[in-house]
Amino acid sequence: MMDQEISWPQEPFAIPIRSSPVPEDYKNGHYSIVASAILRPNSEYRVAVTTFNVKEAIKFRISIVGDGKTIKSGELTLNSNESQIVMLELGDIPKHDSYELVAKGLSGLEFEDTAKLKFDGKCCSVLIQTDKSMYKPGDTVRYRVLVLDRDFKPLTLEPNEMMVFIRDSQGNRIKQWSKVALPISGVFEAELPLSTEPVMGNWNIHVEVAGQEQTKSFSVEQYVLPTYEVTVEAPGFTFINDELLKVVVCARYTYGKPVVGELSVSMKPKQQFRCWQSSSDDTPVCKQVVPIDGKKIVEFNLKELLKEDIYFRDVSVEAEVKESLTGRTLHGSTAVHIHDERYQISLIEESSYFPGLPYNAWIKVANMDGSPVQDATNPVQVSLRNPNISLWDETLTLDSNGMAKLNVNLDEIKCSHLQVEVVYLGKSHSVQGISKPEKHKKALMRVRSKEKVFTLGNELQFDIASTHPLKYLSYSLLARGELITSGAIDGVDIKPQLEVFRSVAFGSPMMGGAAPVAMKMASRARPAAGAAMAEIEPPVRANFPEAWIWESFSYSDEAQSIRKTVPDTITSWIITGFSLSKASGLGLTDQPSKMKVFLPFFLSIDLPYSVKLGETVRVPVIVFNYMEEDQEADVVFFNHQNEFEFVPEDTSEVQVYGEHHRRVNSTIASNSGKAFSFLVKPKKVGHITLKLTAKCALAGDAIERLLLVEPEGHPQHVNKAVLIDLRTDKEVRQSFRVEIPDDAVPDSTKVEVSVIGDVLGSSIENLDSLIRMPFGCGEQNMLNFVPCIVVLDYLGACGRLSAEIESKAKKYMEVGYQRELTYKHSDGSFSAFGLSDKSGSTWLTAFIAKSFQQAAKYVTIDLAIIDRALEWLSNVQAKDGAFPEVGTIFHKDMQGGAGSGIALTAYTVSAFLEFAQSADFGKKYSQTVAKALAYINTHIKEQDDVYAYALAAYVLEKAHRVLTPAVPATGMEEAIVLPAYDNEVMKRLEAKATILGDRKWWSKSKDVPAKMTERCWWNRPCSVDVEMSAYALLATLEANPGGLEGLPILKWLVAQRNDKGGFQSTQDTVVGLQALSNMAACLSGTAANISIKVKLPDRPEKAMSVNQDNVLVLQKYELPDATRELEMSAGGSGCALFQLSYKYHLKDVDSSPRFTLIPVAKRAASGATIELNISASFIPQGDQSVSNMAVMEVDMPSGCVVENDEIQRLKLNKLIKKVETKRGDTTVVLYFDGMDENVVTLQLVAFQKHEIANAKPANVIIYDYYDNTRCARSFYEVAA
Repeated sequence: MMDQEISWPQEPFAIPIRSSPVPEDYKNGHYSIVASAILRPNSEYRVAVTTFNVKEAIKFRISIVGDGKTIKSGELTLNSNESQIVMLELGDIPKHDSYELVAKGLSGLEFEDTAKLKFDGKCCSVLIQTDKSMYKPGDTVRYRVLVLDRDFKPLTLEPNEMMVFIRDSQGNRIKQWSKVALPISGVFEAELPLSTEPVMGNWNIHVEVAGQEQTKSFSVEQYVLPTYEVTVEAPGFTFINDELLKVVVCARYTYGKPVVGELSVSMKPKQQFRCWQSSSDDTPVCKQVVPIDGKKIVEFNLKELLKEDIYFRDVSVEAEVKESLTGRTLHGSTAVHIHDERYQISLIEESSYFPGLPYNAWIKVANMDGSPVQDATNPVQVSLRNPNISLWDETLTLDSNGMAKLNVNLDEIKCSHLQVEVVYLGKSHSVQGISKPEKHKKALMRVRSKEKVFTLGNELQFDIASTHPLKYLSYSLLARGELITSGAIDGVDIKPQLEVFRSVAFGSPMMGGAAPVAMKMASRARPAAGAAMAEIEPPVRANFPEAWIWESFSYSDEAQSIRKTVPDTITSWIITGFSLSKASGLGLTDQPSKMKVFLPFFLSIDLPYSVKLGETVRVPVIVFNYMEEDQEADVVFFNHQNEFEFVPEDTSEVQVYGEHHRRVNSTIASNSGKAFSFLVKPKKVGHITLKLTAKCALAGDAIERLLLVEPEGHPQHVNKAVLIDLRTDKEVRQSFRVEIPDDAVPDSTKVEVSVIGDVLGSSIENLDSLIRMPFGCGEQNMLNFVPCIVVLDYLGACGRLSAEIESKAKKYMEVGYQRELTYKHSDGSFSAFGLSDKSGSTWLTAFIAKSFQQAAKYVTIDLAIIDRALEWLSNVQAKDGAFPEVGTIFHKDMQGGAGSGIALTAYTVSAFLEFAQSADFGKKYSQTVAKALAYINTHIKEQDDVYAYALAAYVLEKAHRVLTPAVPATGMEEAIVLPAYDNEVMKRLEAKATILGDRKWWSKSKDVPAKMTERCWWNRPCSVDVEMSAYALLATLEANPGGLEGLPILKWLVAQRNDKGGFQSTQDTVVGLQALSNMAACLSGTAANISIKVKLPDRPEKAMSVNQDNVLVLQKYELPDATRELEMSAGGSGCALFQLSYKYHLKDVDSSPRFTLIPVAKRAASGATIELNISASFIPQGDQSVSNMAVMEVDMPSGCVVENDEIQRLKLNKLIKKVETKRGDTTVVLYFDGMDENVVTLQLVAFQKHEIANAKPANVIIYDYYDNTRCARSFYEVAA
């Protein structure tokens, strides 16, 4: 083996302060002083002092001096041939560039020497670990931060010494942990849930501790975990004259077994070089299509691929494997470099040549990929020449490493430069030359070791060679820039004592699925579950996670065993681990361990997302046998609950096996799989259980999955809510009717009642699902953000905020914050569809700036984002104070229309009012706010638009409340001059209200429909009516905080909510919940103690109660589907919310649609592809010629999905602003800025993954997002 030379560190790692003879009286003596050139605060600084052959003891003083002052010093006295280390304890020394190490002789010798030191503020090492390197949207990023001292032991930190934060790929600060505590010594552990639509790219975890910063990046990308992998193996290089190129393609499942299918391999040049051009238009492609069973060797003729004028190039080899059982395809590729030389020959020197020292060198012959040539037969001829005269020749033989050692004494060759020439296999090669420097007068010394890697606890052995005889030797050992040990020797071996930490790697056993396994593992495999077919029922596999173990724990023993149940996923897991202790420091596993979770005999099923009642679905089943012999298998499909019926087939292998079972008996070949299928027809709506088992003589497997069965048609949801107010009344009674149309789809009705002791109770319960509409644009995304702020503010003020609700709300806010940043423009503005919009939106930017400011007290918000948004808004303000909409208008009542900009100006200035209490509000925004308020006050009285009046009243009332007392505290040079305010706007708003009974609201329509006079408390109004009424309630509360004048508005708003606690769309839900929470705070003083009874005809009463113990518990009770009327009575004290919620399906089109909607579908020639063509347009009415933002939801027929390639194609359509899928890619959601009477035509292509018989029609709906009265519904079937 070639020796390893050790090159001692140079500056800044070590500095010899002095290595000098003493004065004439000590002419035969020397001393040396060695120390680190790096000075670190809060550390131990070591200086090695050694004397040689001195006649009198010398007293030394070693000092560290900074800025002319002594920081630390130490003294020692050494006799002859002694070595000692001076340890100087440094505190928190300041940073500057003037530090010096000063060595002074106090007695026995007088001298003073200095050396400059380099300050390094790094006092610790920070290691960051993530559970994965790549995450997909919706994943949770889990990470650890290890803070270690210079000995890799846990560092003790005060709570305010460390901060951790995460930035996305655009530099936005997403999450921050301040004043980090370390629950496990030296380790901080946290996680970050990603939104389903985060900013893609490289994210970074930043750790700031003790004045230093460390980062670690991870990527956020769209990806899907494959069930098998395709690898392409080819030589990394080939010679241009070779005739054949051999390619090996392997296709294996993640658990290691072979894939059977069809292989397509193609080869083509990646690039080519010609004397006149570089092109690939006419490059030939070689292609072969062959069967594959796990592995295939394919040979290509290079002559077909290469041309005579090409000297070398990279060849791309691409393979595609199509799995025969499922038809799924995966790809693999590699590259081959074609060289004009077959070998590369080089000279490997152990070290540079110096006269008087041994010279060792080797000739290395390697292939073009660097691998050694193993050829002990053909000689290697080596010549040293100058320049054409051979001065030394030798014939050598290669060893197993492709090396041949030169046996040459260069001292005997009288030449300053030698050219090395090597002849191998008849071809001459010139390699690097050898330069011979002049002989040094001073002694030269070489230190080397035979070991390349040193192991702690073992003896270190070095070989030392010198050009002069050595009477004595001093040594210093440094690690990571610090002096570890020092000494002087005269031939005596030194054995330093260093601590040992032993790392133990996990084994790599093969485990059976769903079996508990200890991390301290045995080497033998655990027996497969169900080995005795007749005696043991195989366990059901239902746990299929993507990530498995991520845990930290403390223990005191030397060894620790952890037992975990292996997930059901048949795959391979990579296991790593580390330990950290104050005594031994950091210990790591030698290398990651691979644990294969595998069953030699198992089954797999693939189900559609859902089917409709009345349809028949073919359930595909694959049984895999990876045992050494063929196995006769029994596959049984169970129907214990009688939830479906088996449909017979004339040609099927399926046998009747009891009343509720079906069975297939077949032989499964060794190391292969076999596919079967069962036809089932569900008999009920909801989730039905599909359980299958597969058994053979030696093994078995069982799997259980749920299949969603839905009614045909489109769902309709009705919610009838009433506020139970018993603060003054002793009893409340209310009759309800469940009104199901005669043409509703049979078996589609569901009825339930619920009660909760808080007006916001149902909203709190359903924070992540307040509305049923999709929310895929920048404004709608805030639906999962703003209500959480409302809930936290409300419950915090009421003293009812629990840790569980707080955690849930903050999690939704963090995810919503991430997603919202995908809609940000580079100028700081936001728009509905992000960068696909030409500019930011005034309305949306104001909405987000306001919301982010409100949220900053609960979650991490990058304040720079808010500042840039407000700055952008200030820049778009008109001279007269108005805020025009510079972006796309998709909510006309807010952004323009009848209000002539007053509503938008009022909304925008409300965002600035959120900053009224900030220290720099007056300096930054006083003029912006003053101009906007003056504009509103001047122009509002000229308008007759109810929406504008509601918003203006709220903003003017709020401005007079928050600005007047805040003037002295804002630091404004001049106070905002508020316009004269005489409540005239509120008076005019009140005059426009609709009052019916004990309820009050505002509407765009001046006429009250007849049915509203009968049942106004549950009728679904236009979303804008909810917004206006909510703003009116907020204005009322601003004018009279704590008053109950808004109670009639509250009762009306409560009655408009859906069963989830939201309203119809985003803005009405956001503003409505804000108004409800502000009003509910006025009612929260009375403790609830209410008894509620629900009476159905001919059925016993159902009793419920609300008290302080369950005030936030949503109590739900399902009623019989046939329920058509009920009566609710309540008594006691306090307030509660009672709801009757029901749903049913309709399969007819709308009678009065506001859009044309025509879907036509046909089956493509391939049979597995569905082509759907849709035409749609808006139907004008009066002055409404264009809709607001329009959303189309397209359901695919059962068993069909829209694949990613089709989604990407749809995104290229300029009319479509955004494309989403939901429900397992079975529903496509398309967003449009708006629609007019011009017809829009679209084509969608779906892939049929599952066979469906008796397929029911699929539905398509389109609606105006901000006006739910504008909609259309249609259905389609697939033509043959």
